[in-house]
Amino acid sequence: MVTKGQTVPQLNKSPLLQYNSLEQLCINFTNEKLQQFFNHHMFVLEQEEYKKEGIEWELIDFGMDLAACIELIEKPLGIFSILEEECMFPKASDTTFKNKLIDQHLGKNKAFEKPKPGKGKAEAHFSLVHYAGTVDYNITGWLDKNKDPLNDSVVFFKAGLLGTLEEMRDEKLASLVTMTQALCRGYVMRKEFVKMMERRDAIFTIQYNVRSFMNVKNWPWMNLYFKIKPLLKSAETEKELQNMKENYEKMKSDLTTALAKKKELEEKMVSLLQEKNDLQLQVASEMEGLSDAEERCEGLIKSKIQLEAKLKETTERLEDEEEINAELTAKKRKLEDECSELKKDIDDLELTLAKVEKEKHATENK
Repeated sequence: MVTKGQTVPQLNKSPLLQYNSLEQLCINFTNEKLQQFFNHHMFVLEQEEYKKEGIEWELIDFGMDLAACIELIEKPLGIFSILEEECMFPKASDTTFKNKLIDQHLGKNKAFEKPKPGKGKAEAHFSLVHYAGTVDYNITGWLDKNKDPLNDSVVFFKAGLLGTLEEMRDEKLASLVTMTQALCRGYVMRKEFVKMMERRDAIFTIQYNVRSFMNVKNWPWMNLYFKIKPLLKSAETEKELQNMKENYEKMKSDLTTALAKKKELEEKMVSLLQEKNDLQLQVASEMEGLSDAEERCEGLIKSKIQLEAKLKETTERLEDEEEINAELTAKKRKLEDECSELKKDIDDLELTLAKVEKEKHATENK
């Protein structure tokens, strides 16, 4: 049972219990370990003993999973471990200790929770989910208390005050376990009593039938029944035999029909297989033709590409030659124009020369 300082009337007057501090965590941790030990021996082992004794018993979960909270407190990287680690650093404080606890466990361990704010509640930095409920804790001064050896006397002082409550709890749990055992044994004995009553009724019935048989064993009608009974069985056997013969004939007819149907299906299967083979050959032939066509198409595409390349090259050459031809034509026209000019100049010179010659002859003749 978890001891919550705020819920114990005898301790509410103490200034130590204005909020749950390190001392309360130590007490609750001790109670958690004791509760785990008690549950294991009083519930788990007891139910296993019922199973060994052959008692019909369905295992009951008494909520005995205390391991999560205990490991959160005592295992490496747990609360005590982080507290010891912080005490080794001179600059450590309550804030750094709280931040390490939250970073390490909040959202990662189901037993570590963020405290829920409430009106009139003392300040709390984190909450632990114990066996008996959730408890809020305030870490103020934990580092100093962990370094102070006198803090142990405070813990044992508080533990001594709770001794009476521990004894009351043990007595109550013992009475509950005893009552549970009594109820279980009562249930088993009631089941056994019902079986004994059924056996007694069965014995009475058998005895009554035996006495009745002994009384009618020598009765004439009973002797007649004993003689006729085998004949009745023989008649039933002949009827069963006749039914078997009829079933045999029917099964034989069904077998003949099934064989004929099987033969017909086999013939159809042979025909279908032949058609399948023909179709496969046809498909293979068409695939070969398609492959040849694809090859020819690829060849034509390649030829087309090559011809287009040659056409482009020829076109470019033709354009170059046309440009050259145009330049030559322009030069030819220019030369022709120059020749015409020169011829005109020559004609003019010839006329001038002729005129000069004529004038020369005229001068000589004078």
